[in-house]
Amino acid sequence: MRDFLTANPCVGLHRALFEVRDRKGDVVLVAASWVEMADVATARRLKQLVDASGSGNVVELSREQGRYQAVRYTGDFYASRLNGAVVSNAQAQPVARGKTGLALTVVVNDALA
Repeated sequence: MRDFLTANPCVGLHRALFEVRDRKGDVVLVAASWVEMADVATARRLKQLVDASGSGNVVELSREQGRYQAVRYTGDFYASRLNGAVVSNAQAQPVARGKTGLALTVVVNDALA
């Protein structure tokens, strides 16, 4: 990912971090990013790269500040979209109790809606 973005600088980058809690005390972090590339073809190549397992991703905000710096996203709950020259992706990671499966898949897809 780093090599790709060094060779193909983005036009814009936005990141967000959401802490989702339910009444049972479950906590899920949702990291999202929107990367605007210079053209659709480059954005398409970026999406293919970011969707490939083990290729890396945009650094999550949680790694830079706050109490969740040690949380590592597994990629198990991940979604991405291509909209013109913008590649967006979201990933969720449970950090307390037991949110899993379908619920997290819904969360990452909703983050990109």
